[in-house]
Formats: sequence, C-alpha cells, structure tokens
Amino acid sequence: MKKRILIADDDTSVRRMVARVLESSGYDVFGSETGSECLASFKASQPELVVLDLKDPQSEGWESFEQIRRLNQVVPIIIITGWPNQQEPALRRGAALVM
Repeated sequence: MKKRILIADDDTSVRRMVARVLESSGYDVFGSETGSECLASFKASQPELVVLDLKDPQSEGWESFEQIRRLNQVVPIIIITGWPNQQEPALRRGAALVM
C-alpha cells in the first residue's frame, strides 16, 4: 500500500509541482486548497505526512497546523511558506527544526 501525503496549499502550481515529485517517488498524493478542505481531507484519509502552506485565503495556516495537531500528535507536518520570520512561531507551536 502506498503511503498517503496531503499537500495543503492555495497555489495550484505549487500543489501540482510537489505532488509530481512525490508521486514519482511512489507516494499517493492528494491536495487541498483551503484550511477547511485540509482538515476534511486529513480526517477522511489519515495521511502519513502533511505538507502545509501557512498562507491560506480562508484561515491562517497556523490554525490548520494546530487543528491537525489536536487530531493527531504524531503525524509529521512539513511547513512551507513564503512568509518571512516563521521559524520562531513554528518552534513555539511545537514544530521541530530540521536542516
């Protein structure tokens, strides 16, 4: 069974690009555009990984991060963003810094 990855990003081209790379590596990838779609997809599919953009037209991406964390404390979440200075807020919310 392929591992499932959820990509939550409001930019269609980013979702497609990330999905293409992950699918070529054998993952089952699905996407969402908004925070509400992200949570619905997360609940329905229980992915093994979430790639989460912080910029969301309907809600702040940090809200989605926190809601996912309430549902599942262990699923890895990779945060992607064009916003500057998000490392400290990420660490305060319990994210791990990986380089």
